[in-house]
Amino acid sequence: MLIGGFKTNPEDLAYKKSFEIKNKRWQTCGVISIEKFRLKPRIDYVKYMDTNMEIDVTLAIDFRLSNQDPKLPTSNHYITEKQRSLYETAILALQPLLKKYTTNNRYHVYGFGAKKKETFEDLYPYFSIVSIFSFNQNLTSNYILSLTER
Repeated sequence: MLIGGFKTNPEDLAYKKSFEIKNKRWQTCGVISIEKFRLKPRIDYVKYMDTNMEIDVTLAIDFRLSNQDPKLPTSNHYITEKQRSLYETAILALQPLLKKYTTNNRYHVYGFGAKKKETFEDLYPYFSIVSIFSFNQNLTSNYILSLTER
């Protein structure tokens, strides 16, 4: 059974040692004492990234059938001369943010779930669906230098 409560903030918790407990009618029905209070600062993502930390940016694009045939307008990969795919739109929208955190301007871009093409024949001779592949088809240096508009 709840007999009452109190409202406070971190600053008051740090400096006050006791608080009155009030009931529903705002009558004092007790006192709570704070013996020790410590506020641990919480660093948000932006502040954390402002510490000059470098990260590698890695993108993965899903080519599984759940995204539908790229020739269909309902596909996430559907592209026309006037329209980008949903993946292109998302990546280009994130590029200004991602660029801040990669000092070498290299983006690792992978695809997964695609049917293999002739060019992958020597790398993946026994599979008709490639689990994961580098977008630039170079396994030793698998990055691209920029995410540019087409």
